[in-house]
Amino acid sequence: QIISSFISPLDNSNDGFQEFFTIKTKSINDTDNKDLVLWDYFNDYFYKIQESKSVGSSEVNLYTNSSIKTLDYTFTPQPGLILNKKEAIFLKNDRIFHIEFTLTDDTANSFTPMIKEILYSFK
Repeated sequence: QIISSFISPLDNSNDGFQEFFTIKTKSINDTDNKDLVLWDYFNDYFYKIQESKSVGSSEVNLYTNSSIKTLDYTFTPQPGLILNKKEAIFLKNDRIFHIEFTLTDDTANSFTPMIKEILYSFK
């Protein structure tokens, strides 16, 4: 279930890609093992990414002590356009949150502070 999706405005008429981020959520039953549900969700999602033909490289960073699973990878949806994906999957109360950022190489560094602030706001 998508809670919200934000798209950056075009910088100018030559701007070929708009950076965006999406917040998704999934409810968990009270009786479920929350860590196991989170791990299953993460593994299913990561498997789909690996099966994608457009994924360039994948690096997974797992922070199990904080229950946050992060993905950083690049993919090419069309020739000449390389996108950077940064994703965080974590538990908050009885929900799985999945926050997804899509950036270009040119803008990845300028959006990093914003990404950190958004993720920190969920703590």
